[in-house]
Amino acid sequence: MKKQISFLMFCIIGVAQFSFAQINFEHGTLAEVLQKAKESNKLIFIDAYTEWCGPCKRMSAATFTDPEVGKYFNEHFINYKLDMEKGEGIEFARTYRVNQYPTFLFLKPDASLHNRLIGYMQPQEFLQATSPVLASYKPEPVKVAPPKPEPQPTPNKPKPKKKWWQRNKK
Repeated sequence: MKKQISFLMFCIIGVAQFSFAQINFEHGTLAEVLQKAKESNKLIFIDAYTEWCGPCKRMSAATFTDPEVGKYFNEHFINYKLDMEKGEGIEFARTYRVNQYPTFLFLKPDASLHNRLIGYMQPQEFLQATSPVLASYKPEPVKVAPPKPEPQPTPNKPKPKKKWWQRNKK
């Protein structure tokens, strides 16, 4: 019984470590991801891929599951995968001129392109290529509305005298 519990705990810990050791990609629409980026003031990392792309599959299997890559990307970016041949990926590919795969786009929270990388990379090579991208990003300062001024009491002003043509005639 003790061995079974130990084995079960070992499996749970192993699965938990594996799930945190990879890039966690957001689910939902691009608009939702952009909103999340605006709230957190982070760059958006977009993996622009296709189903038939061999290097894309290797990136997903080897590079994106690397613990160091996962930790770095989960901490510094909002991560999103988008198939360029389905759904909103088709228009996205036209807008951002994605025509090679895999393409890695880094968008600012306002959806403007900050940087792009193309092609398969080993985990360390990928980290080396993306660290200058993050270093060159200057996030917009968080805009805080200025405090409203206190209403000032208005002094009692005398009413202006009416001109002769404005006076009521009796």
